[in-house]
Amino acid sequence: VTTKLDLVRDFFEVHNSGSQPLSVEGWQLFSLTGNQHYFFPKDTVIPSQKNLVVRSGHHSDLQCQGPLELHWTNRYIWNNDGDTAALLDATGQVVQVISEGKPFHNWPTEIDKLDRLTNTQLALMIMQALGHGHELKPFNPRSKEDLISVYMQQVVPMLKGLDPKGPPEYSYATYPDAALKLLPSNEAVQFAGEADPVIPCGGGR
Repeated sequence: VTTKLDLVRDFFEVHNSGSQPLSVEGWQLFSLTGNQHYFFPKDTVIPSQKNLVVRSGHHSDLQCQGPLELHWTNRYIWNNDGDTAALLDATGQVVQVISEGKPFHNWPTEIDKLDRLTNTQLALMIMQALGHGHELKPFNPRSKEDLISVYMQQVVPMLKGLDPKGPPEYSYATYPDAALKLLPSNEAVQFAGEADPVIPCGGGR
């Protein structure tokens, strides 16, 4: 699949580039900046070479056209200055991470602010840093403390325009599978808080 994120028009798009219909029932869409998540409803299928759109924002329920356009919420989800969307399959595996706008917009560099983030947010921030080609050492997170430690030691220096101490061992471009290990398995399919209810098009709130 390929994805598209439109920060201004507040929608996320999934393209099924395969030759067969793709079931995305139980898949999850995650907004990094706001720690918001959306579960794709039951029996959601994307035909081959077709697009599925998830809309949000003011009166977005009135913009949906047909079964391949889903309504998330009438609240604005995506930060116009910069945001990251993560698409996860029904097992919690990361399918794609896509960013638009200013890179690393409003990412914290102080440890007290990191405590307010969830494990999922921290892991995806590290994944995004890897995806931008910045060379970070591999790790196997077992706790939030592990995630914060890696973020402070390897991501914060990059945000400040410095090189992490010590020689890098690999880059995301060379070893893309390493990024999949960053998302803690105990949070892969269960995000903090309750999922937004599925609102059919035309039934805004």
